[in-house]
Amino acid sequence: MRFADKVAIVTGAGSGIGRAISHSFAKEGATSVIAELRKDAGEKVALEITKDGGKALAIQTDVSKREEVNDMVKKVIDKLGKVDILVNNAAFIAMSFKYFHEMDHEEWEKEIAVDWVGVLNCCHAAIPHMIKQKGGKIVSITSDASKISTPRQSVYSGNKAAIAGFSRTIAGELARYGINVNCVAPGTVDTPATQGLGKIIDKMLQGVPKRRLARPDEIANMVLYLCADEADYITGQHFSVNGGMSMF
Repeated sequence: MRFADKVAIVTGAGSGIGRAISHSFAKEGATSVIAELRKDAGEKVALEITKDGGKALAIQTDVSKREEVNDMVKKVIDKLGKVDILVNNAAFIAMSFKYFHEMDHEEWEKEIAVDWVGVLNCCHAAIPHMIKQKGGKIVSITSDASKISTPRQSVYSGNKAAIAGFSRTIAGELARYGINVNCVAPGTVDTPATQGLGKIIDKMLQGVPKRRLARPDEIANMVLYLCADEADYITGQHFSVNGGMSMF
């Protein structure tokens, strides 16, 4: 097992991509920490993992609140002794799909608080422990919206681009401590957030050569690779997993 005895925190792991990542880590021997805002959803994923013979710990966490993130990481250290892997997956996007000038302050403030500030909070809490143990892997889930023009997703796109730039910079800062930092940019993924969008998804798929949505486990596969020993020489990179969408 590639991750035997490792501890992997995955934020927003109560469904979709985060759930798939947590399951994948557990299948490879890690203890998956499900840091999830929705208490019931997080506990459900942890129960799924343990029923499959894996190890999991659910901790209710609002990543936009620094105190809750600090408390979550402290609980992980107290119970499991270390943090080997951090996957910043928690995200929020206003599904109203408004142009920026039509958005209310409350809409973009929530997106920024979860998508961008949440990553800062989690990295700031976890990195000192990784430095102390002289190693770790951080992967942040961005989006191809950070690389191409995506009208009506302006603030979300900006958040994801900010995460990519931030990750490149701290990758340089942390390399001397044996800590790798990378980003994974999914295309459109078949998750509860995208189900029911109907014609919007049909239009998105017109620009995807594979002509289908990604499965959550296909994103998880890239995340696990970047956190494995064979990827020790990969840091400061931003990988798309999008069925070929960004090749044009």
